[in-house]
Amino acid sequence: MSRDDNRDGPGDGPSAGLADLPVELRAATVAAVLHAGSAASRVLARIDGGAAGVAAAGALFAGERDRRAALLAAAVVELRAPVPRGLDAVHEEWLRGPDGEGAGPGDPRVAAALASDAPSADPAVRTWLERRRYGHLVAMPGIDARGIDALARVEPQVLVQAIAVWGRRTLATASVAAPHEHIAQLAARLGDRHAASFIAEVAAAVAAAAEPGPGARLVHRALAGAAVSSRGLASIGLERLAVLLRSCGGDRVRQVAQRLPRELGAELIARSGAGGASGERPAAVGADRDAELSSFLECFGGASGSEQPV
Repeated sequence: MSRDDNRDGPGDGPSAGLADLPVELRAATVAAVLHAGSAASRVLARIDGGAAGVAAAGALFAGERDRRAALLAAAVVELRAPVPRGLDAVHEEWLRGPDGEGAGPGDPRVAAALASDAPSADPAVRTWLERRRYGHLVAMPGIDARGIDALARVEPQVLVQAIAVWGRRTLATASVAAPHEHIAQLAARLGDRHAASFIAEVAAAVAAAAEPGPGARLVHRALAGAAVSSRGLASIGLERLAVLLRSCGGDRVRQVAQRLPRELGAELIARSGAGGASGERPAAVGADRDAELSSFLECFGGASGSEQPV
C-alpha cells in the first residue's frame, strides 16, 4: 500500500504512530512535541484517547533527530494548510452546508467571496475564507493511493454500490441458520435488484458451512423493518466498513466519508465513533483486517461490474 512520503502502512514503521492518528489528536501531538519536547507524553496523557498520542510522540523521539524534524515540519505544513490536499476527491455535497446554505462551512456567501477578486488584495482574508469553507475537511489521499487508501479515490457511485453489496453479503452470511421462510421474506423485500444475488449468496454460505456468528442479529433486525432496500443494505455495509477503517487509524474513516454523499458519509463517521479526537482503535478486526479488506474489495466485482480499486 503506497502512501505519502511520511506514511508507512497502518501500524508499521517509525512514522506510523503520527501518520495514523486522527487529525485532531495528530495536531495535539505535534503541538505537544514542539512545545514540550520530550515531556510531551505528560501533556498528551491528560487528553481523552491520548495514549495513542503518547505512543506516537515516543516513536518520534526514538528515531533520528533529522527524521523527526522532517516529519514534524511536514505535519505542520499539512495541518496549517487552509485548503486540504486532494480537495478534488471530496464529494461536492461536503462543500455545502447540511441544507446547502447558512453560516457554516457551506455558507454561499463564503463561496461567493472566494470567487470574487476581493480576497486577492489581502492574503489573510483569503486564508480566513478558505479555512471557513474547508476547515471541516481532512486531506485526501493522492491519485496513486493503493490498498485501503485507494477507497477514498473510488468513484462515489461505485463505492456506494460496493458498500450495499457488502451489506447484502453480510446479511446473506448471517442468514445461513435462518428458516427458509425468513430467507424468502428477506429476498422478497430486497426486490429484483438484489433478491437473486442474495439467494445465491445464502446458498454459497450454506455450502461453505459458514458460521452466522453475531451477524445473525441482522436477520432479526431486517425482518423487523418494513422493508429492506439498497439503502438498508448500505447501512449494514457501512457498519462493517466503519470498523475496518477505524482499525486502520489515521483519517481513513473521514476520507472515505468525504468521498461518499454527505448522508452516507455522516453515517459512516457516526458508526465508527470517529467524530472526536480519540486515537483508540477497535479490536473487532485485529489480525483479520487484511481478510476484511479483501472481502470488501471483492464486492467491487459485484457492483455493476466495476473493477477493484487496488
